[in-house]
Order: sequence, then C-alpha cells, then structure tokens
Amino acid sequence: MDCSLVREALSARIDGEREPVPPKWVDEHLETCAECQVWSRRAVDHAQRLRDLAHAGGLRRLPSQIDSAPLGVSRSSRFVFPRLVIWARCSLALVGVVSLVLAVMQMMSRPSQRSDALGIHLFGESSAWSIAVGTAMILAGASPAAAAGLVGVLGTYSVVLTVYVVIDAANGVISPVRELGHIPVLVGAVLALLVWRGTRSPGPAPLGTGALEPARASAGSSQPMRSAPIRFRNSPRGGSAA
Repeated sequence: MDCSLVREALSARIDGEREPVPPKWVDEHLETCAECQVWSRRAVDHAQRLRDLAHAGGLRRLPSQIDSAPLGVSRSSRFVFPRLVIWARCSLALVGVVSLVLAVMQMMSRPSQRSDALGIHLFGESSAWSIAVGTAMILAGASPAAAAGLVGVLGTYSVVLTVYVVIDAANGVISPVRELGHIPVLVGAVLALLVWRGTRSPGPAPLGTGALEPARASAGSSQPMRSAPIRFRNSPRGGSAA
C-alpha cells in the first residue's frame, strides 16, 4: 500500500471517521513499513505536546468529543439530563414572568404620600429589584449563558433573605402569607443552578483524544502497538481525513 494512503487512513481513524481502506490493511502496512513506524512514533510525541498545551491553556473538549469519553465515565456525571435542562429553562422563564407580575402588583399598591419618606424610597427600591430579578430570570431561561451570574446573585439574596424572614416571622413583624411573595426568588435560584450546571462546558481536555490511542495490531504480531499520527484537515473527503 501507498504510505500516503495509509497515513490518510490513520488520520481518519484518529478523527473517528470511516477509513478509506480496511483497517487490517493499514495495520499490516505498519508492521512492515519502517518509515510509517517512525512517522507514527513522532506523531505520538507531537500529540503528547498538544495534550500538555491543551491542559496548560485550559482548552475545552469539543461537543463532538463528548461521546468519546473514556469508558466508565458516565455522561450524567458531567451534565444534567437534557430534558431536565429544557424543563429548568422553561420553568425559570415562567418564574421570571411571575416575579414581574408580582412586582407590577406591588407597584400598583404604592404607599400614600403620608407614609414615611424612607419607607416610600425602600418600597421603590424593592420594586425595582423585583423587576430586575424577574427580567434576569427570563433572559437566563432564553440564554443559558446568563445563568452563571444569576446563580450567584439569587443564591446570595436567598440566603440573606431567609435570615431576615426567619427573624421577622419570629418577632411577628410580618405574616406568613406576606412571605409567600419570596417563593419565586427561592425557586428561581434553584432553577438557575440547574440551568447553569446543565449547560456549562466540561473541564479542560487534551486535544486529539484519538491521537494517543494505539493502533490496532494484527493478531499474533510481535510488533509493539503503534499510535496513530495527527493530521490537520480543511474539510472531510469521502469519509476520510484529507
């Protein structure tokens, strides 16, 4: 076989594509061709360097490489189930709409001018905050990239708010019914966390995952297993790497 064809087949094997020739022929050629053996060994060194650079630079795994993760690593351990993510996004947007409605209702019950000036000012701040939170929930539901920042804001707000609610409820300052208005914020914090966890990118991973996989050797061969080389392609051609 021609060496260029063998290397093209090896490149396709690395990329997880269909090889232009039977894999057995490629492995047999590797056993007898010294030049291709040297070429493969050098390619392994380059692949190792690329892997180190990928870790150092924080490069992330491409979506097409998710299914090629090592055996024993569950996809559910890295990502929330897609259906749950879709449900969380829709629910988060819906909770945002509810928050906006409650904020508008709160603004319509604006205190009279006879009320304390500071109380009126705090009422306005609370209404503005409720509108901002509701809008942010809707945006995070539509664009999950915004969920990361929303998790921190709503999480902190929920913790501090819970402390005040417990204290005020214990002192009888406000009724339990009044506290029900805070439920959308607490629910939104949980949903934002689910959206963020389900859509964030996985951690750094080496480039050319298949480049470090040893080539399949023929049965009964005494030759050591070779690692496939790396090939850079502009476009696929006939199911193989060009």
